[in-house]
Amino acid sequence: LDRGWAQPASLNLYHAAAGPTHQANISIIRPPDSVGYFDQSSLSREAVVKRQSKVVEEFIPMITVDSIIPDHVPIIVVKIDVQGHEYGVLQGMTKILGRAKGYPLHVFYEEQEFSQKA
Repeated sequence: LDRGWAQPASLNLYHAAAGPTHQANISIIRPPDSVGYFDQSSLSREAVVKRQSKVVEEFIPMITVDSIIPDHVPIIVVKIDVQGHEYGVLQGMTKILGRAKGYPLHVFYEEQEFSQKA
């Protein structure tokens, strides 16, 4: 579908969680496959359990945003939606946030009632 938007030279998808450090395996909780959507995965069991009676525990790596965005790639907007773990994501992107140029002009996030306080 071409809407006249610039097409990226490459697109990389990561089956990983963004956080403050690299970890080989962390536990996430998500709805079961029968539900058919995974936008409610979370490091916090409480974030998923209150919506679903059955959940699945899955183990994935944790990576930092700094480790996957090359220095030469400018960032304009960052949208963080991680069910209350925004501070950890920000800790893993201090290099990007500290850039002299090509840094994000806007960082959007949604504060959850159980968020970690910065």
